[in-house]
Amino acid sequence: MPDWAPGKQAALHLYFGHHKGDSIRLAFADRLEGPWKMWTDPILPLAESLFLPADPSPDHSIPEPDWVDALDGDYLYAHVASPDVHIDEANQRLVMYYHGLLPGGDQQTRLATSTDGINFKPREPLLGPPYFRATKLDGMIYLSMWEGQLGRTRSWEGPIDLAPKELLPDEITRAPDRQIRHGHVFAHQGRLHLTFSRIGDAPERLLHCELKPAEAWSDWSFGPVSEMLRPAPGWEGGDLPVAASIMGTVMERVNELRDPALFLDQGQVWITYCGGGESGIGIARVEGL
Repeated sequence: MPDWAPGKQAALHLYFGHHKGDSIRLAFADRLEGPWKMWTDPILPLAESLFLPADPSPDHSIPEPDWVDALDGDYLYAHVASPDVHIDEANQRLVMYYHGLLPGGDQQTRLATSTDGINFKPREPLLGPPYFRATKLDGMIYLSMWEGQLGRTRSWEGPIDLAPKELLPDEITRAPDRQIRHGHVFAHQGRLHLTFSRIGDAPERLLHCELKPAEAWSDWSFGPVSEMLRPAPGWEGGDLPVAASIMGTVMERVNELRDPALFLDQGQVWITYCGGGESGIGIARVEGL
């Protein structure tokens, strides 16, 4: 955290949310190894997120998103989730992408900003699909989103230039039998990386490939997929039966890793992720990136 932020609680701020949560939350520590402490108040409550604050009733006059059939009706829940926070040094502020629920069941992303790291002010415009993850490279902000869709913009506020949904080749997505759940683009030493997990993998685990951007989306190229991390016995679920993962919330501990996010701390690359399905948050050192 930058020293200019008056709400700085420690050297490290970890912003996170529950799959069906009613707020964005904060943990903080001076070392990655901890101890981590919780900020007691919401960083961004659902009621202030500009998304639906309560579960809506089905409205068949509004077209449903194309992915709802896979959730067996479990999608009309009000929530605010998937914070992606970046330091905007030029404007001495923090910017946070987050998503929530719209009427009809669609989920979209908005931007909130903060000058202290504790109080975030949401902005009205909808920017794109849920699960934005952003990184900067050569003056461009690159983004990954739900199902591995990519985007780019020159400004945190957008507008977002969305790539065609079919940009990622089947060798990465393993479509149609599987699909990317959440990916994270990350720029490091002049190269662009994508780490992700796939719905349908057995077990669902953390994967990586390199992206080679170009001016035209059609000219992008992609490196081979390699495995970064799979569940270990214990809280990550590696001692549980192996099964193909499914879309949506998981309330019990399962043999899955989800939701990777790469970051740089004092020259070392690390990755955060969810283990046991959605049972907890882990941090691991990344070598050879």
